[in-house]
Amino acid sequence: MSDILSMKKMGEISVIVNPPTITMTTEREKQAQQMVPKISNTINDINLTLLKKFEISKERKLPVISDCTIMPTREIVFVDKTNDRLTIHSENGSFVCEIPVSHRPVSITCIDENSVAVTHNQKPYHIEIINIANRKIVKRIKTSYECYGITHQNGKLIYYETGSGIQTRNINDESTVTAVVTIDGKHHWNYITSSKDNINHTSDESNTVTCYTITGQKIWEYKDDSIFKID
Repeated sequence: MSDILSMKKMGEISVIVNPPTITMTTEREKQAQQMVPKISNTINDINLTLLKKFEISKERKLPVISDCTIMPTREIVFVDKTNDRLTIHSENGSFVCEIPVSHRPVSITCIDENSVAVTHNQKPYHIEIINIANRKIVKRIKTSYECYGITHQNGKLIYYETGSGIQTRNINDESTVTAVVTIDGKHHWNYITSSKDNINHTSDESNTVTCYTITGQKIWEYKDDSIFKID
């Protein structure tokens, strides 16, 4: 017993570290190793592909389609300005129905699943709100002059009125009209569309596409005189 108590050490313990034979990879590490393809941001790399042709039936005159809009139901509503009508087709191209409207309709925008707004460039100057489900005109909103392009955003109609420019009007409060961008002169065939908080305006007189904020500040402008140039 005394021999055991007199011992200063009973052995040695050492640690040897070797690389593991099994490699473990987490899902996050796998995602980090995956190569994400680079997406081009230039318009020159966009290739158009024909998906569907729509046959517009003839009426008294040869149809002239001045605008169209896509509904939440995926139906497409075309404006036939020479025959004073809207013609509606399903997304597969089949004809659904047509709706007669006032003289010389020009542009159209979707308001909700069943309603659209249509501008006109002949007297009496007005914007028509049309229910395409029951094919009836709900109301006519008077304007001062002929109107062309129109779009809808957050309960407001944004449209181009000749001699005034880009205007906004609340659908429910028709009396309140706000001038967003003043454009003097008798310019015609100006179209309007909106994207998020921006308004895009095209002019065939100046051959320009201009982007504004929703309050009318110009963000950028693109001009190309060759687009409408006739040799």
